[in-house]
Formats: sequence, structure tokens, C-alpha cells
Amino acid sequence: MVLVIDPQIAGISGDMILCSLVDLGANKVKIINGIKQSEKFLSNSIIKQIDFKKIEK
Repeated sequence: MVLVIDPQIAGISGDMILCSLVDLGANKVKIINGIKQSEKFLSNSIIKQIDFKKIEK
């Protein structure tokens, strides 16, 4: 499967990308673990909470 994201016309935020991947079937645990790993490389950053919730509008 190939997913193409082309934000040239309108931007897309990180949370939108991650939630879209989860909606498509990506493993939430792997995504959360990857986010936690990135904290090491971002000096002076602290991840306080990570969660995926279904929002009905």
C-alpha cells in the first residue's frame, strides 16, 4: 500500500497526519512509542500526554 500526502496547496499538522494513519489502521502503540523516542532528540522538551480519541462533531 502506498500513501501519498501532498500538502502543497493546504498544510497539514502532525496530529492530523498521525490520526489519519491510525484511522487507516496503523498501530497506535508503535506510533506512541515513536513519539516518545523522539523526545530524546528534542532538547528541553517533555511529552506530558499522548492519546488518540475518537471525536464526534
